[in-house]
Amino acid sequence: MGMRIQRFASFLAVMLMWAVLPGCSGGGDNPSSAGGGAPQGTPQVSVDPPQNLGTVTLKPGADSKEFFVDVRGSSFMLIAEGSTFTSDIDIHSVIDPNGATLVTADREDKDPIGKNLLKEFGGSAVAGLFPHTPDYSVQPGRYSFRVRNNDRVERDISLKAIVKHGVNPSSGTLNVNLVFCGVQGLSASNALAGQTPASEKFLIIFNRFKQIFRDAAHIEITAPTLIDCSPTVAKLVAVVSGKDEFIQNGQSDEMDQLFQVNRQDEILGLSSNLPENALTIFFIPVAELPRNGNGHYDLLGVSGGIPGPAMTPGTKHSGVAVATGNLASQVERELRVRGETMAHETAHFLGLFHTTERDGQHDPISDTPECPKSNDVNLDGLEASECINLDGQNLMFWGAGVLGLAQDQLTDGQRLVLHRNPLVH
Repeated sequence: MGMRIQRFASFLAVMLMWAVLPGCSGGGDNPSSAGGGAPQGTPQVSVDPPQNLGTVTLKPGADSKEFFVDVRGSSFMLIAEGSTFTSDIDIHSVIDPNGATLVTADREDKDPIGKNLLKEFGGSAVAGLFPHTPDYSVQPGRYSFRVRNNDRVERDISLKAIVKHGVNPSSGTLNVNLVFCGVQGLSASNALAGQTPASEKFLIIFNRFKQIFRDAAHIEITAPTLIDCSPTVAKLVAVVSGKDEFIQNGQSDEMDQLFQVNRQDEILGLSSNLPENALTIFFIPVAELPRNGNGHYDLLGVSGGIPGPAMTPGTKHSGVAVATGNLASQVERELRVRGETMAHETAHFLGLFHTTERDGQHDPISDTPECPKSNDVNLDGLEASECINLDGQNLMFWGAGVLGLAQDQLTDGQRLVLHRNPLVH
């Protein structure tokens, strides 16, 4: 799960909780050209409807039989969904049509495809994008995989696959559902109108988000659906606190229920019916994460996964949440940081990791600059200011520096990964 956290008044930190959440070229996608921009011509891009691969019931610790998916595209996504937030599911033993292992069975292994979250602890809905770096490609044919129930009780796990054909890193569109949950002065009816003080502030956030995706990712953002949470849900997430169930799946109880807003509203008779071919972004007033000892961090944003489960509404990982804070008290540079947070968490959901972590670990994409641990001159973890000539201004650097330092850059490799996601068309 990707998170962005405010630690000090002028310092914003982005943190990824690796231990708690799991989170392509055949068909015209040439990985060797990933560093050189768009391929020749204009590839035709399309996405097949999600394939229902069935449901499997697994006892504690059990592995499933092999499941198969036929791929004749440039990328595909596998999704495994459990029934409750305490589920702990792995997707493993992913084998390509030539018999090459992409993901092993052992959680301790370093997978041949590089860093991924398919076997991380705590995922009740797990998604894997293939390929998730420019350094390998999808081979046409039949892929096999298995799932594992790491929970202590029997679980039903539903499986599906989504195949995408073609990739065009120079042009794409991402639809977003905007859901407003109790932010003072902000609602679906006024958010994009800019006619109230709150909506004027929100437009700075939203326009910064759109600008980054347009200029850095070459993806246009459309927002065809804006809705308000039901009053019950809005009250529930008035303050999202991480103190309750982070040990279970990396998200608080409130966040679990927020991402399940479709199902919860159906239970309440207030069905949202959000479109599946869009990423749902929830706006909440305040989010907190407890710090070691006393107090808490202000949590600016969280993604349901890296990547999140595309076209799968209603799971506890189905969306991105952005905390707006008190809009009335924020100046433009603070609002622009929240727009960068919105873009950062959206990129997590589409499949991007942090370029550099606080401890000097790096993402699996070969063309992203790497800030070495030796740059941590004050020995308190790498900061953007210590990596300014490397990836300190990349959208996916783990933490931001002082307010006013723009983090809006992406590499060709990062851009290619974003365009491989089935939500980008």
